[in-house]
Amino acid sequence: MPDNQTDQLIRAGLLKGCLGGIGLSIVFMVISGATYLLLAQTALSLNIRLFFGILAGPLLGTIGLLAIVFIRARRAQARMVITPKPRPEPEDND
Repeated sequence: MPDNQTDQLIRAGLLKGCLGGIGLSIVFMVISGATYLLLAQTALSLNIRLFFGILAGPLLGTIGLLAIVFIRARRAQARMVITPKPRPEPEDND
């Protein structure tokens, strides 16, 4: 039987994952809707507008998410300071 601390940790992780998934789906829907509205200004047929509108949400959202993750990783890597270990001095065997 898991202890209470482990149970709370698992619940917190699940909650963050669920909220992240809901947030991503909302962002994807907003991007899809904005793309559809932008394409509505063109003379494209309804089927093509719907196709590109639905396709654009997950595609552009994923590209944007990967760009954000890449930028954050580069910033974290730039803050990381790696100090090399000093080399041992050679022993004199005279």
